[in-house]
Amino acid sequence: MTITETSPDEVAAVVGAPSDAAPAPVKVAGWLVSADHTRIGRLYVGFSLTAAIGMLVVGVLLMAERIDTGSTFLPSDTIEQLTSFLWIGLVFLVVVPLLLGVAIAVVPLQVGGPMAYPRAAALSFWGWLFSGGVMVGSYLANGGPGGGEVKAVDVFLVSLILVVVALTVGAACVAGTVITRRAPGLGLLEAPPFAFASLVSAGALLLTLPVVAGTLVLLFVDHHYGRLVFGGNTGIGGEINWIVLQPQTYVYGIPVLGLMAELFPVAAGRRQPKRAVVLGALGLSGVAAVGGAMQGMPTLDLSDVSPIQGLAQLLIYGITALLPVLPFLMVLGLGGLALKGGRPRPSGPFAFAIAAALMGLAGALVGVLTPIVQLDLVGTVYQESQTYFLLFAGLLAGMGAVAYWGPKLWGRRLPDKAVGGLAALGLIGTFLAAFPYVIAGFLNQPIGAVTWDDLDGPIQLCNVVVTIGFGLLTLTVVAFALLALRGFAKGAVAGDDPWDGQTLEWAVPSPPGGLLPDLGPVRSAEPLLDVKGIDAKGPARPAGSEA
Repeated sequence: MTITETSPDEVAAVVGAPSDAAPAPVKVAGWLVSADHTRIGRLYVGFSLTAAIGMLVVGVLLMAERIDTGSTFLPSDTIEQLTSFLWIGLVFLVVVPLLLGVAIAVVPLQVGGPMAYPRAAALSFWGWLFSGGVMVGSYLANGGPGGGEVKAVDVFLVSLILVVVALTVGAACVAGTVITRRAPGLGLLEAPPFAFASLVSAGALLLTLPVVAGTLVLLFVDHHYGRLVFGGNTGIGGEINWIVLQPQTYVYGIPVLGLMAELFPVAAGRRQPKRAVVLGALGLSGVAAVGGAMQGMPTLDLSDVSPIQGLAQLLIYGITALLPVLPFLMVLGLGGLALKGGRPRPSGPFAFAIAAALMGLAGALVGVLTPIVQLDLVGTVYQESQTYFLLFAGLLAGMGAVAYWGPKLWGRRLPDKAVGGLAALGLIGTFLAAFPYVIAGFLNQPIGAVTWDDLDGPIQLCNVVVTIGFGLLTLTVVAFALLALRGFAKGAVAGDDPWDGQTLEWAVPSPPGGLLPDLGPVRSAEPLLDVKGIDAKGPARPAGSEA
């Protein structure tokens, strides 16, 4: 069987074809060799949430180190390495794999077809896990940007290249599934919002991650053979910082909008009004993210420039700084329109989605001011603030997605009040971890530094609050992980459609397996509402009633 084939039992589980294949093993060996997309996705989710706890603990230590600039409790020669470990880890070990794992697990169920390239998806996970582990080991061996051990720095660069390649393969699997494996009658514009956003996100990753990999290859060649061009180990950080700064960070946040667009109509209990505009907003987020990433970090300085030069600067500024705000406003506004005309039924996952969208919007708004030269914000923690807003928005969205689709994947649901409380705690933690650096950025606190010259203003207080924010986020993720471990193992049985859903995955048994019910041809973007007899304007039936 090739890397592109789907095993007979997987096809039967998703599309309803009978199979004589033996059941897949259910013990540890079954997870190790499985090409079942629901298992692969859950593996991604579990390990990325575990990595999130480690990254946030490192963040607490680094933020606490910044409180008192007169002394350090961490070894001074490890600060640059720990800072890069925090930033790179949040992107490539936490946010991107977490949201990619949710997409791998859920998108095939949403579009009513098997996973495209299931063995490639499995290869993506195991490649990511192995190379990510090696990357962590390279830091422990005094590697990473600023590391003092030459071979360990080489290992860091190679392992990060492999991490990026693995995630690129996973993104290609998601994109292939949405494009080629949709159920009959389900057009691309009828795809569920999260599936559509996953396609946009995968496309953005496929366009930008190879650039990341290419940059890392050049750095490896230079570092391994001569260290003549990029400054050796001390120059690596400056060459790859763009990976975790505006505008590249917008690429990682696209699924946040998809989750929000998915949950608004479900919470409203009705079809999404102006659905085409919502999909347009999701597509626009991809255009803004990729367009901005391709332009890099431009600056806006209209002093002493010709009108043509000024117009060119304004155009690039609009693409890289203003355009990313618009999709958040569109999705939130149209979601509010759905709630206004429906019978709102907020849930814990919806609270997580709202928190993620608000923090993503805050990050996009913070980015509006960054390129303005006169404000002198580049090189300060103002940039760090935007990174934390956007990356932690992705983390909140990932936990919300797990709480929402977890009942489908495990067959049990989490306590709604507990999930909602953690969403509120995560919202507070994200705001406290990011917003004070907006203030400190205007006060010229340098990015990534733990010591600096005396500066005016409440910088010490800002760093205290940021440390508290990281601590609250750590508590949120730990509590959510424990809640999920217990709830998905021993929680209340969810049923097939616990949220009164609208899309195809809620017609599949929970957890997925067996035959897909015959719903007839897909006639709209909300096929389950068609089955339930809900017209285009009528509200859905109350949650918990039988289909």
